[in-house]
Amino acid sequence: MKDEPEIAQTLKLIDTQFDDAYMECIVVDASNGRLRDIAQLNPQVQWIDFKSRNSKRKITIAEQRNVGVRASSGEDIVFCDAGGSPEPGWLKALTTPLLAKKHVLVGGPVRATNPNSAKIWTNLQSDGEEIQYPTTANLALTREAFDLVDGFNEDLEYGSDADLVWRLKEQGITQICVASAVMGLDGGTKSRERKRAWRYGKALADLLSLHPKRRSAKFRSNPEIWIYPVLNLVAILALLPLGFSELIAILFFTGNLGLLIKNRSSRHPFAVLANHYIYGWGFTYQLFRKKIPTCKLAEVLIYPADDIRYLEELLKGFKDLGERETRVALFPKLSLSNTLNIALLPFLSPLLRMRGVRILHIHWLYRFNLIWARGDFLGRLVENWFKFWIYSMKLVGIKVIWTAHNVLPHNQIFRDDFSIRKFLVQKCSSVIALSNIAADELQKIFTPQRIEVIPEGPLLHPTTFSKADFRNRLGVPEENILLVSLGNLSSYKGIADLLSASHNLNPRLSIRIAGWCSKSEEHELESLCEEVRASGTDIQVIFGKLTKNEFSGYLHSADFYAAPFRKVTNSGSINAALTARIPVVIPDLPSLNWVPREAAVTYPPELGIRGLAEAIGSLTTISKEKLDSMKSIATAFTVQNPWESVAERHISLYKQILYEDES
Repeated sequence: MKDEPEIAQTLKLIDTQFDDAYMECIVVDASNGRLRDIAQLNPQVQWIDFKSRNSKRKITIAEQRNVGVRASSGEDIVFCDAGGSPEPGWLKALTTPLLAKKHVLVGGPVRATNPNSAKIWTNLQSDGEEIQYPTTANLALTREAFDLVDGFNEDLEYGSDADLVWRLKEQGITQICVASAVMGLDGGTKSRERKRAWRYGKALADLLSLHPKRRSAKFRSNPEIWIYPVLNLVAILALLPLGFSELIAILFFTGNLGLLIKNRSSRHPFAVLANHYIYGWGFTYQLFRKKIPTCKLAEVLIYPADDIRYLEELLKGFKDLGERETRVALFPKLSLSNTLNIALLPFLSPLLRMRGVRILHIHWLYRFNLIWARGDFLGRLVENWFKFWIYSMKLVGIKVIWTAHNVLPHNQIFRDDFSIRKFLVQKCSSVIALSNIAADELQKIFTPQRIEVIPEGPLLHPTTFSKADFRNRLGVPEENILLVSLGNLSSYKGIADLLSASHNLNPRLSIRIAGWCSKSEEHELESLCEEVRASGTDIQVIFGKLTKNEFSGYLHSADFYAAPFRKVTNSGSINAALTARIPVVIPDLPSLNWVPREAAVTYPPELGIRGLAEAIGSLTTISKEKLDSMKSIATAFTVQNPWESVAERHISLYKQILYEDES
């Protein structure tokens, strides 16, 4: 909050509902001490004088909310606004579903207490319905749910509460209405409501930019975002010297009359129309503002701009650094068509350079695996187009860096992946390896002019599932040892070997494999699984994409993680398992020497399926004390390379390359 003395009354009402010694109340205040008198009158409150981590960045409500959550110690988190007036029983009603483990995200009705408000109720719904308009004026969730999506998006000026709820929805978590948890809210004067309408309209444009799948549904459920701008356009046309201006004017007034009649039950129907007009203007303004490119782009662009855990953590590391001299952003996506985006790449290079881009940092090239580019001629066309793109970057003075997550791709991308990798390395100002072994291999095969070793940080995967609940979902008894393998189930992962090594296992050992692969590989793995299951082994393969929450649920319910790679440079799934304190079963490959051997069960790769079978069979002989020790060592691994340090080393490399270029 900022400069809202109404917080005093809100705290007084909340205090009467605190009936548990384990409850805590936190206020995050960005008023620069102007409300210190209220803080002194409420010693029971943890009062935080808010200071942004980055003084150069505009303060957002989202950042204040995140600060409050980080300062809290409770397992369940409740939000309300300054000026809120919770009705009797609000806190107990809102938190009961969380404490009972029935839901992890809830909200309740919000009643406008100011007489100027045009709308009395928001989210006046029945118990168990999905909340229609997410708002932190009346919201509660578990800490696990908050951590699952890494809290509020601090880049959003407004609308971060809806964004949080929508991101949780993508993980299969719905915000449920608790009808008896009613919150009153004073929305302020008419002027304040107009300003809020403008901000919310702008926020919706930002939200729909981040959540494109929600656009069609939102345009249907919120017709004001297009009806009122259309009426504005009609009004402008009526003022122009056209032959049918009178007809247009009649259309404008008829449309507004219809909207007034539609809102006649409101306390202030004219105010409703005014707010909706302003809301629509805000939406239109922000939409055009986002579509009109800003002159200056970040100096470093990361390719591809996809939802990848490694990139999420790296970008968050850059943000936590507060680095402003060397800005980093994702490569722009111009359309929803991958083919069109690939076709435009070379022509973007001069435009990007003109707008300040100095470095292109490539991580993966799978976007060039175009489904139509089969056969020798089309394969060569795509290869040459990629080279054209890299040459266009070099021509305009944009430096290229490549992070070698794998020396060669697991699945074929180009007609000749080796020659394309070699070409890319030759054109790079630097290549980044994730380990010393990978650096040695790259040096031996491609001889890059410069190579830097920057290990990846811990890939943390929070979940809202408890271990017991997820095991119950998988049909795994609590006393059994659970071995899992997750993610991409393509042949390089060695899943067929894992199945072949799992015949006649101890009934105390359960195996669950979950992820995606091609249809042909799916049929092969399913056939193998049925054969192994017939031998008496408790094993299942579940095919399909996993949400982040499901992936995390598997990890946190497991005792061991299987990664029987045939060949690998680096593994994000092994990293994720170790970060979740799960020991791993892996081949004793030199490229996996970064894995602490005390947190792993290894087998000689030359023994193949027999060696893997012996390693799996040994899991039931590991004592609880030994397993706890392995988990502790895995935990120590997670603090070796914090993402802020990883980001700092990247920034240092970027600066070196830019300095050399200027020299």
